[in-house]
Amino acid sequence: MRTSIRTAPAGIALSLALTASPSLAQGDLVPGDITLSGYVQGVTDYRFRGLSASGGDPAVQGTINANHSSGFYVGAWASSIDDGGTDILGELELDLYAGWTGEVSPGFTLDVGMLRYVY
Repeated sequence: MRTSIRTAPAGIALSLALTASPSLAQGDLVPGDITLSGYVQGVTDYRFRGLSASGGDPAVQGTINANHSSGFYVGAWASSIDDGGTDILGELELDLYAGWTGEVSPGFTLDVGMLRYVY
């Protein structure tokens, strides 16, 4: 996997945004209201809709999620990719998402969110 200096600012910004967000909140938000989760994994080939996004090579993937007890959530998922080096962030796919989920009536759950793919 090729490392690019262009990935550093995006990685630093994402890290600061995800780690600083809980400390910026005030009022009735207490640390116990936020749940953080995540994972890192290796795969033999990152495939999306039947096509290899990693050029048939292994890929490293990971995610981090922050969920609030009110139903709001924010997170990021990333994977190494290989598509010829035309990416703004080097050879990386970064998916950023945020939204709200909750039960709006008995037996009916609503999930409204936004997703942004960055390559």
